[in-house]
Amino acid sequence: MGALRYNFDLIFANLLFGANFSFYVSLTRNYLDFQQIFMLQVLAASIFFIPFALFSKQSYRIPLRDFGNILIVTVLIVYGWMFMLLWGASYTSPIDASTISTLGPVFTILTGHFLLREKNITWARRIGVVLGFAGAAFLLFDKGFRLAPGSSGLGNALVLVAVVMLRIGRGHTVYFDNRAVDKGGQSVEAPYKITVYVNGEQISKLYEKERCLTTVIGDKLELTVEVMQQKGGSETTETYQMTLPHNIDGIIINLPAYMAGLPEEAYLEEFIPAPPTEDDDEEAPGIEDDMGLGDF
Repeated sequence: MGALRYNFDLIFANLLFGANFSFYVSLTRNYLDFQQIFMLQVLAASIFFIPFALFSKQSYRIPLRDFGNILIVTVLIVYGWMFMLLWGASYTSPIDASTISTLGPVFTILTGHFLLREKNITWARRIGVVLGFAGAAFLLFDKGFRLAPGSSGLGNALVLVAVVMLRIGRGHTVYFDNRAVDKGGQSVEAPYKITVYVNGEQISKLYEKERCLTTVIGDKLELTVEVMQQKGGSETTETYQMTLPHNIDGIIINLPAYMAGLPEEAYLEEFIPAPPTEDDDEEAPGIEDDMGLGDF
């Protein structure tokens, strides 16, 4: 099915959101106040995830310098997304809420443009933004708009705030590659080894044709690299301040191209998981490619 599979995944995700929101609406109108549901969600998350984060060897160790950013993201997601979504569930319908949730990519583009001054909004994306708002408005305002206490309009507004806060507060998965580049007549060779540090923490030692990944909260990171061009040679250290594209969740950065000063289109691309092929079942046991490297 190729890339079409991911479209079905998105459809299925929206179906689950609609079913989940229907459950929220039933709870808030028949059994519990939305604030009680919110507190139960926070309590359950604390009981299940905080012990894992503190004691599991597999959990990501967060540097102290990142706690400020994490606090901001926590407020945006926990109160901006979860609280507002449940508050909106007290008034609106699952159909309206699902319609508003589809505007998430639209707000990703807009927040990236207005907050981070990204310039890569093409005409196709501009048309998509207009059509997205027009389609949502057609479905939501078929009976007019009334923003009053206890009205569905107020519930829709709260859900809309929740969607915007979710887009502002999300993070990125960043993949770093150490491989040669030959684009647009410009070629860069891959060094023997690159030791990668993100925000002061060592992520990986990359040899030629290797890839590593990290999760970044927010849109800025400090990248430090120790580069050994030849085996047994001396290492040089460079530090870069990077701003990540807000409208891309998975980002691949080719380190040799980035360090060589090539333009963004040469060193940065979106990570798209490779669709399974018919040969997947014939692979030897234990051989995995979970970072989308494929065959170099």
